[in-house]
Amino acid sequence: MKKIFTLILLFTSILNAQEISKLSVAGKPEFAPDILLNRDIKDANYEVCAGLMILTDLTGLQFDSYNGIVKLLSDKPGQYLLFLSESERVVEVFKEGYKPLKMYLPDLGIKLQKGVSWKVSVTGDKKDNLIPVNFIIEPVEARLSIDDQRKDFSSAVLLSEGKHSMRIEFEGYKGIIEDVEVNLKNNLFSRTLQKVTFAPFSISTNPKGAAFYLGDNIFGITDSSFFTYPGEYQLRVEMPLHIPINEQITISENSENKFSFDLSRNTGTLELSYSPAGALFLLNNRIYPPGNFDLEPGIYFAEISAPFHITQKDTILIGRGVSTQKNYILDKDKNTGIVDLEITPSFAGVKVNQTDRGQVKRLELSPGKFEIEVYAEGYFTETRTSLISIGSRDVLTFNLKPKVGSLQLSVNKPEAETIIYKGDIEVYRWQGLIKQENFPVGNYKYETKLTGYRTERGEFAIENNKFTLKEVIMQEGNDLVDFSFYGPANIRIYLDGKEFSRGTRKIESGDKNVQVYDSVESRYLFDEYMPISDRENNKFYIRQQSAAIHYLPSVIIPGLGQTISGRWIPGLIYSSAFLGAGAYYLISIYDYYGKTDEFKSKLNRLQIETDPVMITKLNRSVEEQNLTLTNKYNLVNILLYTTAGIYALNLIDMLFFTRSNYSVSISADNKGLSLLPAKTPGGYGMNLVYGF
Repeated sequence: MKKIFTLILLFTSILNAQEISKLSVAGKPEFAPDILLNRDIKDANYEVCAGLMILTDLTGLQFDSYNGIVKLLSDKPGQYLLFLSESERVVEVFKEGYKPLKMYLPDLGIKLQKGVSWKVSVTGDKKDNLIPVNFIIEPVEARLSIDDQRKDFSSAVLLSEGKHSMRIEFEGYKGIIEDVEVNLKNNLFSRTLQKVTFAPFSISTNPKGAAFYLGDNIFGITDSSFFTYPGEYQLRVEMPLHIPINEQITISENSENKFSFDLSRNTGTLELSYSPAGALFLLNNRIYPPGNFDLEPGIYFAEISAPFHITQKDTILIGRGVSTQKNYILDKDKNTGIVDLEITPSFAGVKVNQTDRGQVKRLELSPGKFEIEVYAEGYFTETRTSLISIGSRDVLTFNLKPKVGSLQLSVNKPEAETIIYKGDIEVYRWQGLIKQENFPVGNYKYETKLTGYRTERGEFAIENNKFTLKEVIMQEGNDLVDFSFYGPANIRIYLDGKEFSRGTRKIESGDKNVQVYDSVESRYLFDEYMPISDRENNKFYIRQQSAAIHYLPSVIIPGLGQTISGRWIPGLIYSSAFLGAGAYYLISIYDYYGKTDEFKSKLNRLQIETDPVMITKLNRSVEEQNLTLTNKYNLVNILLYTTAGIYALNLIDMLFFTRSNYSVSISADNKGLSLLPAKTPGGYGMNLVYGF
């Protein structure tokens, strides 16, 4: 019976043979400003790219354009995101077996803009030459994907002749990924999935609190541990104001599957001030008051305006880890003309009639004709002519074309990461071989890093129309950094169990166990793992805590000095006993004087009383009152001596049983009495210490 079924399938395959046709645009293109574009991706003119999202029901598409595709992203099946120059007008679409499609963007109503995207759908005619292919899969609930597209295998699947990528998946089973060759004789495939068990895995990040995704689904918040099916997963880790991580991970059955990541901040700081106080400041059309703000790296467009003042416009470049200061002072309107300059790059200089005005964005000029020249190192100069009249407002746009050369930077360890800086601003980040044709001219610095190897740093220059070759050789080991230790003679410091003497020396960077030991009292003052690197302050100053920090508080409130020194239980006992006894003493003496007044009143009544019966009653009452006063007087004295005794014991305890701690601080080299943040056996806090 199975052979007959197979023959029927083959016969059906032959009957359904068809041919292929051409590509075409489906529907009307849409403006899609909601698609977020990476503004760090620049074209050959170092301009922010525009985006074109291609939506399709086909696979294996390829693209080209007149100015060239700057970058192509295809994270999801059926979606291609093209980064193009804003001036691009033609995009071509290619697919094997189809006639190429040439899209004239203006004819489709598409006008590209920097930083925003359009969406257009591309499809193909019904494809001929399709072969019905049957799949027999156990379990039948499994998911089948052919060329990254889901297929229903309950009936024959129509496929073109040739090689196809097949993926079969189902929870609790080991997936199958393989390439299959489809033709009229090979159109039946039978596969059985093997059961698997859950495997543990954990995700940790520094800092914690990042959201992580497996595929398109959020899985948890770091640090977390879970169980899931073994296999390959696309991991995405995201945290606000940090660079996201996208990585392919493999979760195995017989492995701990621990994954750890260090997240880098993806922010720069804008320090903003302006006047007059009531001005309106817009940054990318969002209102900002004066102050400091953390912003994602990129180019921002600023505009500041106020009634009866001249509006200013500016372009602000925010670099990762860089603090940018901006102070704007608006001028009042005058009998002049205004020329606003929109300049790229923003650091270009301006000359007016051969007079250098520096890096300005607005010119206030008397009426007349002016030649405005914009220049920048590494760019070709541009000149415009402007005719100024009283009250005129003009806007001139300058897009300087960069002078470029070619760069090839190779590293003997392809997995190493290279960061290139221009000044203090990061401009490129690569892994492995760097080969860039249109590289802006100028002087650059590079830094190549890889775990287990020394960081390599250097400089290179790019000249116009010239090729620059740079080769980086990584050497095993860690970076050497300065490590300093100062303190009294009885203090020892150990790094990973090795003792270091006082002074400064070069050591290898990395996380090290730092131990500070007091040889006189035979105790550790500090024992923690700390990073030792060229980006840290590796200076340790051991200072003794001042005795005044213990004695003076205890003179004021008994027990306070013991608490500050870390002996909080005795401190709590002394404080509670002293305050309790003192309060009871004050209450008792108040009560004693009140009873004394009552006793004197009864004596006065007894001296003037003439009735024998009342005299007898008053005598008995006076005797009882006198006994009560005697008892209260004795209690007051006992409480006074008790309070004084607690105070004296507190001072004796401070002098003989409470020792001065040492403050272990990583700080500037200062001598004498100072208030330092430190970690001591008493905990974290501010310690009053004196330097050695």
